[in-house]
Amino acid sequence: MGWRLARERQRDADREQDFYKMYKMYMLYYTGLMAASKQVRAADARRDFSSLLDEVEHHGVHVEIRRYNDPAAYLVPPAWYERAQQALAASAEPDPPPG
Repeated sequence: MGWRLARERQRDADREQDFYKMYKMYMLYYTGLMAASKQVRAADARRDFSSLLDEVEHHGVHVEIRRYNDPAAYLVPPAWYERAQQALAASAEPDPPPG
């Protein structure tokens, strides 16, 4: 009987974790921090750079440029980059002393 209870608790924990993952993805998407993305090889990016810039600028697409199947660079819209920089700066500020 104990193993059934343990399995049910694990299943409930997994469902809860899945729910929070979906919620985070939902919030990222609707707050504008996540956009449609695509992956391209470095050689293709070099050949089609102008069209990639158009997609990023006009459609908000995030482009991951891969070299040897590893991420080498990302193209993101300027507004997204500026928000990310602000978030990094805010997280790097020291907390005020208590009291």
